[in-house]
Amino acid sequence: MMQAATIFIIICTVIFVPNISMADGWEPANTVVINSNLIYTKYKENNLWAVGSGGAILHYSNPVINWHIQASGFHGKLNCLDFIGQSGWAVGDSGVILHTTDTGETWSRQNSFLTGWLGGVDFIDSLNGWVVGSGGILHTTNGGALWSLQNSNSVWGFTDVAFVDQNRGCAVGWMNTIRYTIDGGEHWLPPLDTVSGNMEWMFGLSFVDQFNGWVIGRDGYVRRTTDGGMSWTILGQINRYPLYGICFIDSLHGWAVGDSGAILRTTDSGIHWRNQNLSRLRKRLMSVTFRDENNGWIVGDSSIILHTTTGGQTWVEEQRSTVFPRNLQLSPNYPNPFNSSTTISYSLPQPCNVDLRVFDLQGREISTLEQGYRRAGNYKLNFDGKQLSSGTYFLRLQNGKSQATQKMMLVK
Repeated sequence: MMQAATIFIIICTVIFVPNISMADGWEPANTVVINSNLIYTKYKENNLWAVGSGGAILHYSNPVINWHIQASGFHGKLNCLDFIGQSGWAVGDSGVILHTTDTGETWSRQNSFLTGWLGGVDFIDSLNGWVVGSGGILHTTNGGALWSLQNSNSVWGFTDVAFVDQNRGCAVGWMNTIRYTIDGGEHWLPPLDTVSGNMEWMFGLSFVDQFNGWVIGRDGYVRRTTDGGMSWTILGQINRYPLYGICFIDSLHGWAVGDSGAILRTTDSGIHWRNQNLSRLRKRLMSVTFRDENNGWIVGDSSIILHTTTGGQTWVEEQRSTVFPRNLQLSPNYPNPFNSSTTISYSLPQPCNVDLRVFDLQGREISTLEQGYRRAGNYKLNFDGKQLSSGTYFLRLQNGKSQATQKMMLVK
């Protein structure tokens, strides 16, 4: 006898594209097609984040199959973010500061009282943080409930900020501007030596401890400090195109990215750099982050996300696309018909309580497959029908407001 299995699933979905396929180095990461340019990425505490234009906030963690979009409620450009545990802050144009206390499931605005763009944010704990931008340097001691403007001792704006503890920090920005502090920003001081060179804009800033830091800029130069920002040494022009992002994981190993697909790596504190872009990739790459010496990510224009598991030794570009629906929807199980197991896939555009059950043709419940709270993202599970008779079955996924269905055919 044949029975049928129809599956009802509630799904909220987004569009993902595995944009680049890499060989022996940089590998494809699922890239989100949202008509956005991704500007910043950060790996922290086993979570990976990216932000960009259109208010895009992307999150990747192990329980979720792919990157997924978080609802920021902001439609302008986001330039940076930082997390301390479940608390996070994202900053961008129009003086916006977004805050979350649930790992980005919900975001709300904090009052920065600034109207210009904000370029960098750094928190040392859940209470103490700094934000920099065209209007100067902001500081909070209560998680962003209140922000105060610190005297930056500069007429120019800032693009990035980094603190190594509650007292020591550094900020960089326009017109060769570098400022450092040893008292939590009560006093921001220029370097002891004159910052020379053609770095009209300094973009990326990376510190690995209270002494060692690097900065890159629009002219392709890289500078290093070994005294917490009090003095800087020009290591040279490592790229003829502008550089936007830099990441060091220790005092020796670092990466820098920029225009025309620039990917550079150093293993000697920035003295020598090696080109890692050996393909025809020419997109603007904005930010780079690494978990360790082998595993890293790069983001840039056209929602591109690159991933390496070998320190980025070699890679090639490959265009592919996989489209997931924008609304609640269920993907057909595969295989279908099946004997005796099949894979069920669904997506959630926002967090919700789900109830996933199997019914027979008479509407009798056969099995409860999933029940409870799920985060936004894509999910897969295996359905085993070896104890069932051949026929048609239905799977129903509900979240209290909607439901979706799909039909499965079990053939033995």
